[in-house]
Amino acid sequence: MNLAEIWSRIAAWHNRHTPPGTFTLNPGASVEAMDQLEATIGSVLPVDFRTSLSIHNGGQSCWLLWYGELLDTDAIARQWNMYRTWQDRNEYAIEGSDDWIPRAIQGPIKPVFWNPKRIFVTDNSGDHLTIDLDQPPEGSHGQVGYHCHEVGPREVLAPG
Repeated sequence: MNLAEIWSRIAAWHNRHTPPGTFTLNPGASVEAMDQLEATIGSVLPVDFRTSLSIHNGGQSCWLLWYGELLDTDAIARQWNMYRTWQDRNEYAIEGSDDWIPRAIQGPIKPVFWNPKRIFVTDNSGDHLTIDLDQPPEGSHGQVGYHCHEVGPREVLAPG
């Protein structure tokens, strides 16, 4: 099954199980928007994620199950910049601090609370689905994970 078919199935499920008009996907992102996101985060996006973005670039108040609002490329970049700024000011995910050590990881995720090579693709009040671009050797490049704002990365949900 290709990504367009997968998105069609996701939308159909949401349309059957959520109030009308609450799952409205945006049109696809432009190549320029995806290139700009890559420039912002300093990493190349996985091909399958670029393909997904080219089909739907987030949504309008579009929640993906309980994982939060599906972010578009601009919102992904804003989230990344916000966390990067906080970390640069030693206000968030301070390396070497016991308060910022993830302790409940399930699956192949580096034990780093916030990693600039993980991008948040949904937002539920600080909890996120992530695309991991800095996985350990036993992980998969571009694996999808879950990040909790209270304890950091929690688990790998899908290999890509």
